[in-house]
Amino acid sequence: MSYRTSTEAFAWIVTLFAVGLSAGAAVVGVVIERAGPQPASFCGALAAAAGLVILLCGYPVLRIPPAPRIPPAQRAGAGIAPAD
Repeated sequence: MSYRTSTEAFAWIVTLFAVGLSAGAAVVGVVIERAGPQPASFCGALAAAAGLVILLCGYPVLRIPPAPRIPPAQRAGAGIAPAD
């Protein structure tokens, strides 16, 4: 992983956290105003359950496919005589 790729990956994670926190605060703020603090505390459990469902539904997409098997004759360095 290059320096630029890891920086971009970290930036995406930070952005997603900020968006999630902002959206959660907005939803809970509306729920507190309309229904009170007890139903608002339920929003956290509901969001965690929704995140779990999304994770489980998307998990097959996140799996890394197995690497193709390369025959020994085609591997890098095959057929090169060792130096004396």
